[in-house]
Amino acid sequence: MTEDGINEIKIESYDELVNIICGKHEKNKIDLREDFIFRGVSDIRCELIPSSLRKNKQNQLKIDKYIETDQKFWIEVDENEVIEKELECYKQEILFVKKFYIEVDKDGNPTSDKNIDYHVEKNELQNEKEIYILQKFFNFADKCGLKVNTNNSTRGLIHPSSQIRSGLEEVFYDYQEIISLAQHYGLPTRDLDWSYDYKVSLYFAVKDVLSKKNTQDCVLWALNYKLFENQLPNNKYIINLNLYRPEYNTNPNLTAQKGLFTYLKYYVGNYESPLDKIISDELKHDITDRSKGEENNQQIITVPPNLTSEDTVFYKFIIPKELKPEILKELYLDGYSEEYLFPGYKGVVNHVINEVKLKNLLKDSKF
Repeated sequence: MTEDGINEIKIESYDELVNIICGKHEKNKIDLREDFIFRGVSDIRCELIPSSLRKNKQNQLKIDKYIETDQKFWIEVDENEVIEKELECYKQEILFVKKFYIEVDKDGNPTSDKNIDYHVEKNELQNEKEIYILQKFFNFADKCGLKVNTNNSTRGLIHPSSQIRSGLEEVFYDYQEIISLAQHYGLPTRDLDWSYDYKVSLYFAVKDVLSKKNTQDCVLWALNYKLFENQLPNNKYIINLNLYRPEYNTNPNLTAQKGLFTYLKYYVGNYESPLDKIISDELKHDITDRSKGEENNQQIITVPPNLTSEDTVFYKFIIPKELKPEILKELYLDGYSEEYLFPGYKGVVNHVINEVKLKNLLKDSKF
């Protein structure tokens, strides 16, 4: 049964999971392979939060370790606040449009003594941090001769003429290829990885059983991406949840894994929450109460306005940890192993090693 957009099902066997996904089970009669994309999570305690927003045990953003201690950022502030609080600012005027910026450190503290009591918006600082590490990624990759699909405006930021940059939303589509590539290789971004192939995602949900003694129950998420396609133009609402498939021809791993990404273009409202919770909470409300922000006189909502809590946006398949070895064995037999998912010699070597580990694990009485 679907509740607030999420249909949660606990799995009892690999065959049951396959039959449910293929629409050949009493719990589901719809073939999910047609309209859904999939994401595997090896630990049920891990939430659908993008890596750029995840925190460590000290409640600090993990993205901060990629940013130098003395790095400074310029954050745009409202003109009325500048006047009311007598902020010390940098003023920029282009075509009679005034913009005001204050300088802050990586923790959001103003560097000017006059602004010491002012606190910048967390989402604005988050945008600046993300674009900063993306620029570094592009710069270093490009120096090494690695292919990064981008345009001239992004390349012009390697040696910028100004410290003031556009907000990430304004240049987001220019950066999406960089984001996708950086995310795939472990740099924290606002993207979440998904696959068109549920068995690829299932592999990533169960493979940790080879390396962890205390593995946890895992989750296979399924997201109905068709709900977000072919939306009619709407002058009142902006759909914040977007899908992006990068160019496969430059990344053999991404090609093998049939990967794509979801992302929230705007950080508004409860953007730090897990994606399923953001959507579920939104669907509890009438469309007039769903907006978490505004851009260009349009209300920003996460999902299309026609969706209700009766629509199944997600399937959440909970898989007991005891099933992981058996599922991994089935995936290996179907060709979902390291040498295919990670093309190259390293993938072959990893499979040689992991196949032995799996066979030993299957002999263990506890499984």
